[in-house]
Amino acid sequence: MHRYFLIAVLLLTSCASLESGKKTAKKEQRRNMARELELTDEQVGQLKAIRSKYKSAMKSTGEREKLAIEALDRVLVDAKTTRDDFRKLFMALKEAQTEKNQTGLEFLWEVRSILSEEQRLKWKQRYPIKSIEE
Repeated sequence: MHRYFLIAVLLLTSCASLESGKKTAKKEQRRNMARELELTDEQVGQLKAIRSKYKSAMKSTGEREKLAIEALDRVLVDAKTTRDDFRKLFMALKEAQTEKNQTGLEFLWEVRSILSEEQRLKWKQRYPIKSIEE
């Protein structure tokens, strides 16, 4: 699941908080992907529209996950934290991660739908899906 999200992030427009050097690198990665897959101008336009559609959802789910991690991290050192408090925060983190992964998968499915069979094969070879442990 994390691999799906990483691919989705690669395809999404860089967040405003990234330094300009990182933004340039992300744009270059997307351009390289478009060249490698030999996307048509129409497909590039469709991809931009898909990225735009999912940009805010990916950003908000990523932020939600980050906040859940921070909250969980804080309670680890708090002597007043109960097991129930910890469990609730852990479940909130898992929900945030699940939502982020589902959004990433929906994004990838839409990207997949604009690719030809040959392009999907190239995509699979270039960006293989690996297990979560890797």
